[in-house]
Amino acid sequence: METTLAPPVRRSVSAPRLAVSAVVAIAVLALAIGQWATVRDGVRALADVDHAWLGAALIVTLATIVASLGISYGSMRVRPSPGRLVTVQFAVTGVAPLPGAGFVVYLRFLRREGLSNGEAVGAFVLMALANGVARAILLAGSILAAPELVHVAASHGQWIFGLTLRHPAVLAAGCTLAVLLAVAAVLAVRAFVVRRGGWRALLAWHADVRAVARNPRRAAMLWLGAFSLPILYTADLYAMLRGLGITLPPGHLLAAYMIMTTLAGMIPSPNGIGSIDVALIAGLTVAGVPATAALAAVLGHRLLTFWAQLVPGMAAFAYLVRRRAI
Repeated sequence: METTLAPPVRRSVSAPRLAVSAVVAIAVLALAIGQWATVRDGVRALADVDHAWLGAALIVTLATIVASLGISYGSMRVRPSPGRLVTVQFAVTGVAPLPGAGFVVYLRFLRREGLSNGEAVGAFVLMALANGVARAILLAGSILAAPELVHVAASHGQWIFGLTLRHPAVLAAGCTLAVLLAVAAVLAVRAFVVRRGGWRALLAWHADVRAVARNPRRAAMLWLGAFSLPILYTADLYAMLRGLGITLPPGHLLAAYMIMTTLAGMIPSPNGIGSIDVALIAGLTVAGVPATAALAAVLGHRLLTFWAQLVPGMAAFAYLVRRRAI
């Protein structure tokens, strides 16, 4: 396996990320132990989920794979076979617990497919841009379409952490987090530019991205996939809730999903492992879903869309390594 296909991983960078991931995992485990009665009841409730709605959730999960294919095809000038690209996507999921591993796997695959280093990184930039814009629009639109959800959240007596959104500790933590995120964003952009050869190299990658984005067919696949993926994930969670006998307005659920997954993305855990689960449970609880049902629905949703894909993802990664496809 050629080492020139991807930048080397420095121990000084990976060690802090692994440490942060371990801290997040320990925090989630401690929270689960502290709420063990709710966890136990949630698992029992999930075992009794309606099979018809579970089947609907499974179909939606398969649709998310198609949407992910659209995003991938729309971001690159080459066209790998769907089976090959799906295998790579599963492999990326299989290495998701390791910080940065998914990026390296996908980058190596794109280089094997004939893309230059600039084009491969440009594909990542294009996917990140489309996903970010789509999420921002869906987040703003869902909040505007369901303003009463924000009022319900603000006036909720106690949610999963026993604090209201108006509690001084929550407000202080929110302000502190906003400042830290702003500083981190500036430092991350600066580090990215320095690592990639400065602004001149960045402008060259911009040309590669623009050449791909100007293709109408690729643009349609990219943006359709970017907008449909969060909606499909929300639909999957909606099906799990209905299977548990809980009815929540789709607009409210979309708003809660977009808000909480956005907040979860601010927590430095690899691919949102643990943070997304806790954030979604908290969001559903704030929206009025009983804690047991919220945990069961999120557990079922995450099992279908992430956790159950880890083992086949590891197998896909091993297969690609044996075939020297990455």
